[in-house]
Amino acid sequence: MSEAPKYLYRGEPGVFASSLSSWGRLNNVGRFDARELELLGQLTDMASENINSRIADPFRAVGWPQHYSFPTVYLDLTSDPAVALHFAASSGGDPPPKKRVVFRIDLEAIERKIYRPAGQTTPLAAACIEHMDFTRAKRQRAWVICARRNALRFNLQWSWHIWGHVEKFTVDATDAESFLHQELLDAQDDTFASWPLAIVRALKIVAGGALPQALAKWICARIPLYEWTPLEVYYDEAGRGTQLGLLSPAQAAKRDGRDYRADPEAVVEEPVSPHIPRPNGIVFGIPTGGKPGTTKWLEPGSECEVQWRSGIPGPNRRLPAVLWPVIPVAFERVILR
Repeated sequence: MSEAPKYLYRGEPGVFASSLSSWGRLNNVGRFDARELELLGQLTDMASENINSRIADPFRAVGWPQHYSFPTVYLDLTSDPAVALHFAASSGGDPPPKKRVVFRIDLEAIERKIYRPAGQTTPLAAACIEHMDFTRAKRQRAWVICARRNALRFNLQWSWHIWGHVEKFTVDATDAESFLHQELLDAQDDTFASWPLAIVRALKIVAGGALPQALAKWICARIPLYEWTPLEVYYDEAGRGTQLGLLSPAQAAKRDGRDYRADPEAVVEEPVSPHIPRPNGIVFGIPTGGKPGTTKWLEPGSECEVQWRSGIPGPNRRLPAVLWPVIPVAFERVILR
C-alpha cells in the first residue's frame, strides 16, 4: 500500500441522508420486482466473470461493471478531488439542488480495516481500478469500496468502520457548471466500450426471452452504448486466438469512417423483442480454427469459429453459448455482431 493515496473522495449531486451502492438503493426503493432484480444480478455476474477471465482478480473484476453503471454493492470513489467535484456538480434533478456534497475519506486511517496479512479477514474491501486498462477508469482515477458483510447496507455516511475518518463538505451549486468535465464520462477511446451492450444483449439468453421494458430502459440509459468494433486476433500454434487487439470506437472510426455509437431507441427495442440472438463470440468465447502463427482482422459481420467458455451463467441450455461455469467444450461458427 505504499502507493495508496492519503485520501479518497466522492462527489454527490445533492445533500442526501445516505450514500449507498446502486444495489443498496435498488433494494430500498422497490423499483424492480424479484425477477427483475434477479436478472440484473445475472447481468452483473456475466460482466464480472468475463472480465475476470482476463484479469484473474475477482474483486477488481466487479469494479468493471460497477464503473459502467451495472448494479453492484460497490461504491465509487476517486483519488482525484477534481473528479469528485465533477460528480458533485452534475445535475441532481429538476430543479437541480442548490447544495452539493464532497466527501473526503482518510484511506490511510482506515487502511488496517481493508488490508491485512493473507488469511485474516477485514470488515471493508477497497481497490484501485484505474490500472485495469479501461480508459474511463484511468481518467476518473477510479476506486471502489464495499463492506465484506451486509454489503447492501453499507452506507458511507453511517459506517462504524470509517466513522470519524470521513469529512463531509457541503458546497453551493451556483457555479457548478465550471466544475464539469464531460470528458470524464466519454468512452469513445475505451477499447472495451462495446462490451456493456454485448452483455445486455446476451442477458436475453439467460432470461429465455424478452426482458421487461422498464428494466431494459433503465440499464440502457446508464451504460455506454457502442456497437462491436473490429479487432485483430493472433492464432497460436494450435489455431486458438490467444491475443486480441481491440480497437476503441474512436480508433475504429478513424480506421473505417464508421460511427460505432448505437442508436439508444433501437437498442432498447432489442432486449424487449422476443428474438434471442447468439451473444458476441469474442466476449463469451475464444476465437479458434485459425491458421497457426497468423493474425486476422475480424470485422462486425465476420464469421469465425468460437470455442465457448464460461460467462453466461444460468440453466437455459438451448444454445451452445449458454454454459455453466465449466471448461470450454462447445465449438460453433458464429457471425460477429
